[in-house]
Amino acid sequence: MTTQEESRFEQRKLFYISGMYASIIAAYSVLRPLKSSVFLGFVGVNYQPVAKMLLMCVSPLILFLYSKVIDRLKRSQIVALFLGFYILVCISFIGILLHPTIGLLNTTTSPNRIAGWLFYTCCDLFSVLAVGTFWAFTNSISSPKSSRRSYGKIVATSRVAGIFSPMIGLLVMWYSPFSERINIPIMLGLTGFFIAIALLFIFLLHKRIPKEYLAGYAEETLKKSETQIAKKKTGMFEGLKMLLSKPYVFGIFAVVYSFEIILTFTEFQWQRWMSSHTHNSVSGITKYMFYYTSAFQVVALAIAVFGTTNLLKKVGVRTCLLLTPIIVSILMFGVAVHQGFITLAITLIMLRALHYAFNQPVTEILYIPTTRDIQFKSKAWIESFGKPLSKASGSAYNYLYTLQSSFISAISASLLPATVAGIWVVVAFLIGKKYQDTVTSGRVIGAADVVDDPEDAEESEESNL
Repeated sequence: MTTQEESRFEQRKLFYISGMYASIIAAYSVLRPLKSSVFLGFVGVNYQPVAKMLLMCVSPLILFLYSKVIDRLKRSQIVALFLGFYILVCISFIGILLHPTIGLLNTTTSPNRIAGWLFYTCCDLFSVLAVGTFWAFTNSISSPKSSRRSYGKIVATSRVAGIFSPMIGLLVMWYSPFSERINIPIMLGLTGFFIAIALLFIFLLHKRIPKEYLAGYAEETLKKSETQIAKKKTGMFEGLKMLLSKPYVFGIFAVVYSFEIILTFTEFQWQRWMSSHTHNSVSGITKYMFYYTSAFQVVALAIAVFGTTNLLKKVGVRTCLLLTPIIVSILMFGVAVHQGFITLAITLIMLRALHYAFNQPVTEILYIPTTRDIQFKSKAWIESFGKPLSKASGSAYNYLYTLQSSFISAISASLLPATVAGIWVVVAFLIGKKYQDTVTSGRVIGAADVVDDPEDAEESEESNL
């Protein structure tokens, strides 16, 4: 192919990937506020730490099913399967929320309302099964060079969608002639519509992009050395094995864990105020959550447009990894000095924006020089077990925090973030160095088992597309 043709297909590939992620984020930006408002209205804010820990109990089953899917389906089919699953989830919960007894007409807040627990768990898993799988797929068809150019653009496009969809939600909440009982299911239907658009984009990507442009760094690197990763079914524990045995992968886990525990600490304090102020009203909490979501999406868009791509190009992945814990430390110092609602809200908005626009795409780049098992299975362990573990740790700290005096609380508010951020900086430095050395030397992390049979190599390459 000519250089012009290559450029055209790369641009088309970026368009489809950006459109897919924008649609997923548009759906998530509606689903996430609904997750909090329905759970707080149905079950109650005091049970939220329990809900986060419950996800850890569900994770083994999810990981078992996930590993079966990874071993049997192609990469694009994996993404399509989970997106289709969430369309069914949206349809199912529309019916549940409209039910006169177990739905929104029942205004009693009680831990016995199973629908609230199920809704929260399904929504929490969206970041693993939909968002996480999207990034695993994108990492598997990208190179370090292309990621530095494109990941910032992908994130920027998604932030526009992330601003747009909550604004629609607010318009529905403020101006709809229907009651809360109808408005919430309407927004859930909107979520399903956005997911369907994401499915369309992945279909177009698969049909209109030649296979050679859907080969990632690992495939290209091993192809040049005339080797290929052995094709085998490895099971659900292969991802955990890689996570525990590869310091690089465990370092990625540590980065994710560090951010989530700090975010959980801050978010719970703000949600306690919001729950009390709205008297657990699903409608009232939903409005607050939409405002909050729109606010951090606007800030995230600014970061993605003016910061992410430029910084990745100018200072590289290694330096960018160090920037996030430094900025987080500064933000949390402000919380320790002044623990007011406005300070919490601003800090939370900045944390979310920084994560989605900068920290997440930079962290995702770390998966590019790794094998398929790491990109999908180890990543699934980090997303579905590591994140709940960090949230449970943060929730336990939150509980202890509420039992302390004002003076001790002020010390605690700075102690946890300072300790976590310090460890985070060290880990970011080490895995940033490992990433740079791996890419420079043209190696693939986790590619210990290889075969030299051209027929096996060809079969493995085709099965991944």
